[in-house]
Amino acid sequence: MRTVNKYKENMNIFEVKQNIIQALTSAKGIIRLVGINDDAFLEKNKLLILSVLTQLMKVIAVKEIDLRNCEELYRLL
Repeated sequence: MRTVNKYKENMNIFEVKQNIIQALTSAKGIIRLVGINDDAFLEKNKLLILSVLTQLMKVIAVKEIDLRNCEELYRLL
């Protein structure tokens, strides 16, 4: 978070683009980003932004599931 450009009223395009690139770089370790780059966010491509958010939400939702706490899933294993 120390390298993120903080929001201010007159942020230039380079600061915004740098923030988007940092966010996508960190997300690459968690989700698959095929054909998604900073231009998709700058152009506000709704389909690509939605695909990134959907993948992140799936990871967050499944992260909390533990086989020890869910006997039904353990039986399926």
